[in-house]
This record gives sequence, structure tokens and C-alpha cells, in this order.
Amino acid sequence: MTEFWEQARNLVTSFNPEWKLWLVTDLPAEVPATNIEWPGPQAKNATAVSYELLRAHGYDYKMMQKMESVIVERVMMIDMNRFWAKWGPPWGKNPERYKEFHYQKVLQPWYNGVGGSSTQMYHNYWEVPFHPNGEFG
Repeated sequence: MTEFWEQARNLVTSFNPEWKLWLVTDLPAEVPATNIEWPGPQAKNATAVSYELLRAHGYDYKMMQKMESVIVERVMMIDMNRFWAKWGPPWGKNPERYKEFHYQKVLQPWYNGVGGSSTQMYHNYWEVPFHPNGEFG
């Protein structure tokens, strides 16, 4: 995996040494990772499971933090818990964990690397015709 990201970074910086490879993430996958596989903030193993979920989705902060000229942007989807709470399983199971996962204090340092850091927060999109209570439910 390291070799792939090094090659991508080298390609970007070959055009201009001042440029950085900017990776925008949306990790981990919402279902089943965030709401089912992650045990919640009170679990003793919450941090370890968070790390393993991110690794399973291709992000290992221990590797990426050391890479020069690479920024890994952390993406936080806001209000997912409100959207999916109206649905049944699997999406609606443990809906509070969508928010709790992304608000863990341990996560931000995992995205701080020698190349810099960034966080994007975006509001969960509302699939109006498919939501049980519509857009404003």
C-alpha cells in the first residue's frame, strides 16, 4: 500500500515540487462499519476497533503520517444519525454511532501528518423521496 501512495505522490510532485497529493476520505463506510461493527464510545475497545475499521478501508495513519507532501483529509458526515434513525436495520441500527464515531477525540490526530492536515464537514444529503419522513422529517 505504501508503494502505491508513494508513486501517486511522486507523480504529483513531478509536475511541481511545491504541490501535495491531497487525499479526500470518507471513512469508514457507514454501514455496517460505523453503526454496527464499531462498538460505540463507551466500549473499552472503541479506539482499537476504530483503527482496524480505518485500516480495513485502506487508511493506516501510522503509515500516512510519515509521508512527505501528502495531506489526508478527514471527512465528517454531519446529521447522518438523524437521517438514518428513521430507517430500519441495517442502516437504522444504532444510529447514534454515526455521530459518535466521527466525534471521537482520538481521530483528529490520526489525520495529522508531516504534509499537513485538513477536515471537511458536510451535511448528510437527504434522499427526499426515499426517506420515511421526507426532507424535513
